[in-house]
Amino acid sequence: MLAKEIEAFDKKIEDLLKSEPDDKTLNTIVFCKKHWNKMSYYGTLDTLCYSLGLVMLMVPCFSKKEKLIGFLPGLKFHKGNKLKKPEGEIHFSIHPMSSLKCYKQVAKELIYRLQRFGEIEKYIPSSS
Repeated sequence: MLAKEIEAFDKKIEDLLKSEPDDKTLNTIVFCKKHWNKMSYYGTLDTLCYSLGLVMLMVPCFSKKEKLIGFLPGLKFHKGNKLKKPEGEIHFSIHPMSSLKCYKQVAKELIYRLQRFGEIEKYIPSSS
């Protein structure tokens, strides 16, 4: 993974924090980042996703000539995930996009799903 992609992901989270400063889910994520001494929101959310039974996806797409044409953003839900979603993958676009746009899209969609779930504080691992 490249630093630019993590920066794009973190910037999207920071933008959401600015637009929704009192959001409980976002503030829980900020708490986790500090408590776990994580350097990025990406690392924080990766750890949190693991505890919830899901994985962030940035799926590479290739042309017929095996040239990388972009990435598809998505989430993979494991069996028994805490969000009670069916096991499997969901993608947020059918059109490949740049890696930076992909990471931003995953950040936004993940936060929206966690906000709808609303109980992430119950599933925070004690350390990472």
